Amino acid sequence: MKNTIYFIVTLLILSCKLKKENKEITNNDKLINSIDSIINANFSSTEPGAAVIITKKGKEIYKNGVGLANLNLNVAMNSEMIFRIGSITKQFTAVSILMLQEEGRLSINDNIRKHLPTYPKHEQIITIENLLTHTSGIPDFLGFPEALKIEQMNLTTNQIVGIFKDKPLEFNPGEQIKYSNSGYNVLGAIVEEVSGMSYENFIETKIFQKLNMKSSFYDHPEEIVKNKISGYTKDSLGYKSASYMTMCAPFSAGGLRSSISDLAIWNKAIHNGELIPLKSLSKAFKPFKLKNGTYTDYGFGWMIHDFLGEKLYHHSGSIPGFRNSAFYFPKEEIYIAILSNNFSSKPSYLNNIISSVVFNKNIKKPVEIWDKQELKKLFPNLYKKITLN
Repeated sequence: MKNTIYFIVTLLILSCKLKKENKEITNNDKLINSIDSIINANFSSTEPGAAVIITKKGKEIYKNGVGLANLNLNVAMNSEMIFRIGSITKQFTAVSILMLQEEGRLSINDNIRKHLPTYPKHEQIITIENLLTHTSGIPDFLGFPEALKIEQMNLTTNQIVGIFKDKPLEFNPGEQIKYSNSGYNVLGAIVEEVSGMSYENFIETKIFQKLNMKSSFYDHPEEIVKNKISGYTKDSLGYKSASYMTMCAPFSAGGLRSSISDLAIWNKAIHNGELIPLKSLSKAFKPFKLKNGTYTDYGFGWMIHDFLGEKLYHHSGSIPGFRNSAFYFPKEEIYIAILSNNFSSKPSYLNNIISSVVFNKNIKKPVEIWDKQELKKLFPNLYKKITLN
């Protein structure tokens, strides 16, 4: 009887305590629980997963890893894992160019032949700014029939540029916008020519080391690095390791690796003016004006949109085995990065959803990832799924 009374009293005390704790749950707790629910609903504990970070004014408010980092060894994902970041690399390349401009070693208005005199002379001048904004007309080598073969070759910078430099331009520079990894590889060649350093050494010494980004580097598949993880693709038979790439062809358009924590450091440093003055950086976040007077939605390495009533700078990254998305809302200083080693994942879609939760706003129109064909293929029901009434 005594034990029974003690048990009942204990339950009552616990019940009162729980009620009190529930009343004191903060908005931040609710936000974390909501984001956990979204992430866990989209990544299984037995499949390749993702790492997610959210910061506000440079301070971390959410960080988590879900799913598996390695399927063979059943290694769980954690927030310190290092991913291929794909086209998020373009931000680093663009800032490298702006750093060299700040030093007076080039101008974004320069004809690219000023720094690469062996580049073919076209009827119209291609400027460095055309490369930065995808308005050069240089065809994207990833669309070439031999692209898969190219990705498995060990190539020098000259050989990389040689893949596409003699191809005719798809349009006159500045008249249209068309995403071009080739253009960003030319930017890498310019970084090397102007700085006298390899692109890899420039990025690692001038950016990664300076910002203490210890989990970021130019990727070499054969190198063993702690927390460096593999990527996976999925077919009708299930998951398999992503196809081998030398990472020579992605180069300055997509050859880097990083972690969510390092990307948060990067984002904070950029917007604090730690690498170049904010005045010099500002053009990177302005849409490019085409010759017909219309504006694009791309600056220098960042897409620019209005989303949820907020200005948004963002970019996705897609490379065999990995899909990534990074959103930054400058007014509220909110950064959301999602890195996944599952090529079947939908980080850009999830970033739409997570952003709506963070801002507590309904999505009227989702932000699209760059490649509209890829969007259609990956998320055929995107608009239907995330339009919240």
